[in-house]
Amino acid sequence: MGPSIVPFPMAKSDGAVKVAVAALAVLNGPSADAFWRKLITGKRHAMTAQGISEVEVDETLLAFGQEVFLALARRYQPDEGDAA
Repeated sequence: MGPSIVPFPMAKSDGAVKVAVAALAVLNGPSADAFWRKLITGKRHAMTAQGISEVEVDETLLAFGQEVFLALARRYQPDEGDAA
């Protein structure tokens, strides 16, 4: 068995998350869905081409998606200021 490739944790890539959030913040409905599908499909193909296992790709993309959607949710939470 040869060496395994460990992907950079996309969820920790502030830039990748910010780009996705910025795009999704101005899209809605089918446009947002098409953007997300194209983004994830592209990332999946790139990781697979690098020889990353399907399980690792799935885990990486799931973590990335969670970070993107958490960032979107935080973006739209009301600012409650200082509760003290």
